[in-house]
Amino acid sequence: MKYLTVLTVLLALSNAVNADTYFTEVAEEFGFTDLTHSRGTTVIDFNCDGYEDLFLTAFYSQNFLYMNLAGQGFVEVAHEYGLDYSGYSSATASIADVNNDMRPDILVALANSIDHPLLYINMGDRFNEIHEYADLFYVNRGPSCSFVAVRGKTMLDIYSSTTFFAHDGDMTYTDITDSIGLSGANDVYCPNFIDIDGDMDMDMYMALNHTTPGCLFRYENSQYIEITNNTNLDSLPQGEGVTFADYDNDGDPDFFLSAGGDSCSLFNNDGTGYFTEVSDYAGANCPEYNRAAVWGDVNHDGFLDLYVTVVDGGRHDYMLINNGEGRFEDMSVQMGITDSTEQFSVVMLDFDNDGDLDIFTPGIGYHLPLLYRNETNNNNFIKIKLVGGISNRSAIGAQVFLYRGGHLGDPVHLLGSRYVQALSGELSVTSQIIHFGVPEEGPFDVYAAFIGGDPAIMYGVHKGNTYELHSGGIVGVDDDANGQSRPGDFNIEIKCFPTPTNSRVNIEVTADIKSDVVLDMYNIRGQKVRNINMGPVRTTAIESIDVSDLSSGIYFVRPEGAERTSSGKFVLLK
Repeated sequence: MKYLTVLTVLLALSNAVNADTYFTEVAEEFGFTDLTHSRGTTVIDFNCDGYEDLFLTAFYSQNFLYMNLAGQGFVEVAHEYGLDYSGYSSATASIADVNNDMRPDILVALANSIDHPLLYINMGDRFNEIHEYADLFYVNRGPSCSFVAVRGKTMLDIYSSTTFFAHDGDMTYTDITDSIGLSGANDVYCPNFIDIDGDMDMDMYMALNHTTPGCLFRYENSQYIEITNNTNLDSLPQGEGVTFADYDNDGDPDFFLSAGGDSCSLFNNDGTGYFTEVSDYAGANCPEYNRAAVWGDVNHDGFLDLYVTVVDGGRHDYMLINNGEGRFEDMSVQMGITDSTEQFSVVMLDFDNDGDLDIFTPGIGYHLPLLYRNETNNNNFIKIKLVGGISNRSAIGAQVFLYRGGHLGDPVHLLGSRYVQALSGELSVTSQIIHFGVPEEGPFDVYAAFIGGDPAIMYGVHKGNTYELHSGGIVGVDDDANGQSRPGDFNIEIKCFPTPTNSRVNIEVTADIKSDVVLDMYNIRGQKVRNINMGPVRTTAIESIDVSDLSSGIYFVRPEGAERTSSGKFVLLK
């Protein structure tokens, strides 16, 4: 909860927003009229038309693909696109662009006696299933899977049913479970990969079945090391589902553990990967049989809220609203979440592109799906679609930080962070489009840290818009750009050498007009570590900087001021 500053004016804005937020259940009206018997739910814009679709995995029937009709409804098209597998065992699905052709592909775990997952490659007009070609076979079956951005510049790997498959670079895979340190696991329900300690490595929480406590692994030196007992999680309760988010806006991932039973737990991260259980203090208790959960700022007050599904059929789901002070209140009835049903998965997405987060749950057994349309309908939001580096176009594992304008890297002015995940919770993949609620007027600055790609910066961002940010980009947004980002017209070129270095770095600045140049140096998480005054630069100037006190890692140098758009990079190895 470090750096959490709650201003009276923001709390007043938050209360005003809460009063205007409610949901309308519109599933039947929008095309969900049939029983699907589905367990898993995945948000995917499979046809890349800018409207997010829904892929449902079913245990006792075929799988379903619901195409979004420009926010006006959905139509089921699984057969037309080759996704109507009916092997009566589909469980978790994961989404990523595994072959980097800018189209999302699908991985499906099969939970019965099948010895392989399904890997669907998006061809544009159809999906081709290639598990046999990709050599995706394993010994231990299981209900879970996830694309994984672990090994830096390499292509995305796969974790499925207790087996870790390394991408060989040609759409084939090799089982490296033993060498990477993940052997011996059984009955994994939710493998959630996320950077818990800010070192840009993908750590892992392994949620097991509802009778077995989970495990936490840190990724170090190309291996996973179990650290459960070293992170204050030695008395970790059992639970099938885990979902991570920065609910207190301090820049690190906390997590909620749904037990698949009548208890649940909320854990707060101190920034180093050391967790404290805060469920009672936070009011994040769901005594009914809870299963899946998803985070999202549904009321645009700047703080992430939590939706938790109930599986006993006797009451409605929970809508836990974050008050900005580390506490939650169930506002489900007040917000229109009143339908009693049974749900194994849940996602949030902006299906009608009006800027607020809607909620979808698929319904199991004889329960119909639920689609809750968010009626907030204000412009207090920022949406960002990330495009990663050449080895990870989906930006899996990326973290995005939002700051008040002019304060990039200052933790006092950090307004929160969000993550792109290939699996967001048990049987669930929520929207991979970054969404911030922003009650303040702005402007804002954005920093994005990518796995397998260079960080990106966007400054001068305005609420009520959707942006696209590419790995390595540094972009200034013009007031009149109407949501389209474009660089400014002040030209400065920055070079850093030698790289790598172990103590000093030379920074060469070239300006096209005479100007006083001030540079900011950032680490890979967007935290400012140096402010460098170069003085007046007419053409070219070089400054030698001592960086021996900094930790090993990648650092970026950019000119101070929103109208300047260039940057330099160096690597420090000690």
